[in-house]
Amino acid sequence: MVELMEAWLLADPDALASYYGSKFSLRAIGQTEDIEKIPKAEVLDRLKRATRKTAKREYNKVTHAPKLLEMLNPDLVKGRAENCRRLFEAIVRRMSEAK
Repeated sequence: MVELMEAWLLADPDALASYYGSKFSLRAIGQTEDIEKIPKAEVLDRLKRATRKTAKREYNKVTHAPKLLEMLNPDLVKGRAENCRRLFEAIVRRMSEAK
């Protein structure tokens, strides 16, 4: 089970880098394949370290998350996050049933 949505952000470091700009630290994000298994505190720490020197400053859920979610590559995230993939499949299935 994913502990928080921010884990999904780690699945697409290019989207993060594009949003935060040149001072974003890709190295701080790490290379974890199954990003939903990263503990909550570590996810938030990675985001904090990766963004603190950027013009937008440290990651802020209210300010940054809505824009970042729009930028994510869903196929990339689903490939690194089993629960995200399952959520997408359930939504598509429900939408098909509703027609």
